[in-house]
Amino acid sequence: MYPNDSAVSKAGNALIKAKTDLDQGNKLKEQGLLEKSIAHYQKAIATKPDYIQPLHSLGGVYETQANWSEAAKC
Repeated sequence: MYPNDSAVSKAGNALIKAKTDLDQGNKLKEQGLLEKSIAHYQKAIATKPDYIQPLHSLGGVYETQANWSEAAKC
């Protein structure tokens, strides 16, 4: 085992978890459950802050809600 193997594994796991929350957020958004989708996008962002897609999706939900102050943060 190489010294960075553990870090690489953790990064991969974080991306998988973030993608799962992104997918769940997208499904909830399609169902019109915007507040629940927001929670999943925020969880994905917290899990992997450098994964841009959940942030973009979150901004889209805020735009749908005309919540411009929050959308501007995305």
